[in-house]
Amino acid sequence: MSTKKRIDWIDVAKGIGMICVILAHVEETYISNPYLRIPLYTFHMPLFFFLSGYLFSVKSSFKEFLIGKCRRILVPYFCLGGLLILFDIYWHGRNPFGDSWFKKDYAMYDLTQLLLQKKFLTLWFIACLFWLSILFYVLVRFIKNEIVRAIIITALAVAGLCYYHFGGQPVYWNLDVCLTALPFFYVGFLCKKTDFINEKILKTKWKPLLFVGFIAIDAVCAMINLKLTGQHLEMYRNEYAIAPLTYLGAFAAILAVIILSDVCNWFPLRYIGVNSMIFYAWHQTMMMPLVEEFFNKMDWFEQADFSFSLGIHFGKVFTATLIICVVLSLINEILCRVKLGFIVGK
Repeated sequence: MSTKKRIDWIDVAKGIGMICVILAHVEETYISNPYLRIPLYTFHMPLFFFLSGYLFSVKSSFKEFLIGKCRRILVPYFCLGGLLILFDIYWHGRNPFGDSWFKKDYAMYDLTQLLLQKKFLTLWFIACLFWLSILFYVLVRFIKNEIVRAIIITALAVAGLCYYHFGGQPVYWNLDVCLTALPFFYVGFLCKKTDFINEKILKTKWKPLLFVGFIAIDAVCAMINLKLTGQHLEMYRNEYAIAPLTYLGAFAAILAVIILSDVCNWFPLRYIGVNSMIFYAWHQTMMMPLVEEFFNKMDWFEQADFSFSLGIHFGKVFTATLIICVVLSLINEILCRVKLGFIVGK
């Protein structure tokens, strides 16, 4: 059993990040307004990489480190992914063409994608995090000079950005994303090593002003990116717009979320943060189709006055997000209570 004491603001920050991921995907389904979705994309995935770097440790041997990562990342990846594939086969097999041949063919496709993992569903992040952790372990173990390490990480990130710029496509197990995610992971690691967050961000009396300033920086960077390139940060689609602005905006938004997390120490956010694995893996491909079918059968929003159509769409977004969070929380509790917690990395 782990004896590590949890850090509340980290759990809350992960919870906020997870809700932002769900909101972004649900918004894309019901509203699809880029000006509502883009602010969430500027930081939500970088936030998870940053927090993973903050929690990173090299105190154990490589064997112990690898076993730990397999237990906490690879086992959930294959368990949650396997169950997700079963659901996907069932869901797509309900149509008139869902005969045994279709199900077998679809099953083979999904299984192949799970094993090769080239941006396969939301599971891409889990796979990337595993290899990024391995890569960073090697960098920390064998490169002791911090300046040299920073130069190498910067060079790897630039190489990753150049790869995408010249049309590079996702490689197996999303190893390409490891390169562009490295700066977020590394800065998180440095913040823990120097105690920057606690000493310079969370203890200052200027937190409200810093929060507003960081949000403003992120917004300005996003607007410039959109105006000049028409793109924003979208790690799934390999879009980084003007990279220096993208990274600057992401780091500013991450610090804003950390300040918010220190203030909003709410149990629901902590719970989602602690158990984010199942939320990340199942919220889109499994839960969103179920929620949509629930809406259609209940006919809640269709009976509303369509003169308020935007309000109806917002209602769908927030109601769907709430249902997803509640249902996945219940599933997570059931898994842990019947001693199947290993499925979610417990």
